[in-house]
Amino acid sequence: MVYNYRALRRAAPQQNLINDGDYMTEKKTQQPLGVASDLNAELDLTSDDLDNLRHMVGAVSNVPKRLWGYRNHFAAGESDVPSMEKLRKAGFVVRGRKFHIGETDYYYHATLNGCKAIGLSKAATKRALEDW
Repeated sequence: MVYNYRALRRAAPQQNLINDGDYMTEKKTQQPLGVASDLNAELDLTSDDLDNLRHMVGAVSNVPKRLWGYRNHFAAGESDVPSMEKLRKAGFVVRGRKFHIGETDYYYHATLNGCKAIGLSKAATKRALEDW
């Protein structure tokens, strides 16, 4: 599935414009600042949703950037299911198998578009997608 990316302004004193699926990173941490997606407005994706996606693939501040993508799973608890379903509707994650007997206890996995949305490198994306 291919998405048509539009410009997205990040909420900051200086406005940065992101075009055509590009992403920007914070200079010190190299964490992505925003996602250039017309789906943000349509699906109301929040920074928490994108943080869940980053966590899913290990792209977090306590993991060295060279290891990002070492995993690709997220065991969604009851409070995380709405976030995961928004990401699934956007095509950024897929739902996997159940991990408990509960109605909503599923693993979720990032897709290629999800990896691109959070700005993973090609190597990190390859690592994330090869295991599941």
